[in-house]
Amino acid sequence: MDKREKENLRKQEDAALVHFLAWLLGTVVLSVILLAAKRYRVNFRVDELDLAEGIVGASGVVAIVAAIAAVAAVVWAVVSHRSGKKLVYPVGTALFLAGLTLDALVIRKDSDGTMISGLLAVYAVWAALALVYYFYQRDFFAVALTGAEGILWVWFYSRLGRSTASYVLLVLEVLILAGVAVVAYEARKNKGALRLGGRTVQLFPPKANYGLIYLSCVLMLVVLVACLLLVGGGIPTGVFYAVPVAWLFIMAVYYTVKLM
Repeated sequence: MDKREKENLRKQEDAALVHFLAWLLGTVVLSVILLAAKRYRVNFRVDELDLAEGIVGASGVVAIVAAIAAVAAVVWAVVSHRSGKKLVYPVGTALFLAGLTLDALVIRKDSDGTMISGLLAVYAVWAALALVYYFYQRDFFAVALTGAEGILWVWFYSRLGRSTASYVLLVLEVLILAGVAVVAYEARKNKGALRLGGRTVQLFPPKANYGLIYLSCVLMLVVLVACLLLVGGGIPTGVFYAVPVAWLFIMAVYYTVKLM
């Protein structure tokens, strides 16, 4: 590797670090808002009743303002895309504002803390996925995305049980798994590249391990079905967490060794 290649690699690593820290900061801010709401909106003391009611009222206003701002950020991203400018800032802003909107809606509707806890779990997974996205191979990101789905499904289903919300989440999970498999299949035809909106995007490295992506999708689908059929039948919930957690640990070791 010559001096110019080393310099380019260093710049890419520095940019990846900055982007990850931005994702992490946004996630921490959204999580802190939820933690504060859980304390003062859900677990409030009697003398804090007025504060709790004020939080509920303010959250409705915040949801509307943040949603309008998120739409404006999406427009900013579209304009930037058409003019060939970088999308990092508009897309990041849109996602943060979308998260703020979701925070406000959950805070307004949640009275027992269940939804807040669920969203905190989603944010924790989100931060972990950002770490994988910026510092590991993209095929590992696809594997990590499916594994995170499995963990979140077990978490939500163990708390929601057989409810409408559970079945909606199940459909969403299956669609995401199918989407990951289809995208990987299409990208494999062109050495990791995919045609999107008239442009060719390099999603995966040329030597990506697509077999692990397909296997991860199938494995997590098995976890979804097993959890749906067997949770509540005397089998500890931890058993269903074990499969995706063990799988992600094995994959993390495998892809870390590949980086060396």
